[in-house]
Amino acid sequence: MPDDCLQPLHRKTHDVPADSVGARLLQLGAPALREIAGLPIQSKSYLPVIVGISSNEQLPLGSDELFLDNLMRQAQIRIDLAASEVVVSTRAAGLVAVDNACRRLEQGFPGPIIAGGIDSYFDLARLVDLDFAERILNESNLDGFLPGEGAGLVLIANADYAAKEGLGGARIAALATTRHHDGTSNGSTFGDGLSETIDKLLSGIPDEYLPCRRVYTNLNGESQGAKEWGVCYLRNRSRFSEDYELLHPAEFMGDSGAAMGPIEIGLAFDGITNGYAADSSLIWASSDEGEYSALYVVPM
Repeated sequence: MPDDCLQPLHRKTHDVPADSVGARLLQLGAPALREIAGLPIQSKSYLPVIVGISSNEQLPLGSDELFLDNLMRQAQIRIDLAASEVVVSTRAAGLVAVDNACRRLEQGFPGPIIAGGIDSYFDLARLVDLDFAERILNESNLDGFLPGEGAGLVLIANADYAAKEGLGGARIAALATTRHHDGTSNGSTFGDGLSETIDKLLSGIPDEYLPCRRVYTNLNGESQGAKEWGVCYLRNRSRFSEDYELLHPAEFMGDSGAAMGPIEIGLAFDGITNGYAADSSLIWASSDEGEYSALYVVPM
C-alpha cells in the first residue's frame, strides 16, 4: 500500500516504533476495524476481536495484549480486550481466527465477534529470508510469489442475532482446521494435509450445496501450493462440479499472507449478496508450518 493511503500512527499508541512491521499492521488493520464498527448493529457492549498474524516477531515486545490495545487506539474503536486474542499461523492465521470465533459462538458466547487477519511482507528481514530461500518472484526465479499486504476482518454472529439485526445474505455452513506435516519420514504423502482438511469440511455439507462450483484459495504462484491443491482436488473430485471456478486473488494484489482468507470471505459474501457470484464458495488457506483451515460459505 502506498504510504499516503495509510493513516499515520496514532499518538496514543505506545511501545511500537513508527517504522516497524508492528506499526504497519496497526495502520492496515485500523480501517477494517472502523468499517465493522460502523455497521448498524445494536450491540450494547464492546466486541471481542480475534486477529490472525504471521509471526510473534510482528508483535510489539512480543505482547498480544499490547498489540490489541494499540489496534484499538489506532482505530479509535473500543473493543473487549479481555475476550480478544491473537492467533499466529502464517498464511492460515486469518481463517484460524475465524474458526476460533465460530467455535466460541457454538459454545454459547453471545457474540458477535470480530475475527480475521492482518499481514504485511513490507519487512526487509522477512524479504531477505524469503529471497535466500528462492521464494520471491523475479526474473531469475519464476517459481516464486509477489509479496503483498492487507487486512481482512469479518463480523461473525449466530443466526438469531443476525436475524434480529437484519444482517444476512450468506452464512458459514462448515469449518475445518487441521495440523499436518506432509513428507515421507512420517509415512504421509505430499498433499495429505490439505486433502484431509477439505474432506473433513465437505463431509459436513448438505447435498443441496454441492457440488462446489467456486473455490477461493491462497495460491500465490508457487508450484508447491498448486501441486498440493491438485492432489486435494483429485482426492475430492466427486464433490466439485466439472466446470468449477478456481480463484486466487494474489494474482492481482500479491500475497497478503494471514489476511488473504478473511479477504476472500468478504469477496464470497459480496458475490452472494449482490448476485454476481451467488453460488456457495469454498475458501481455504495453508500455512508454511502445516496448519490448514477451510470454510464453506452458502447463501442464506
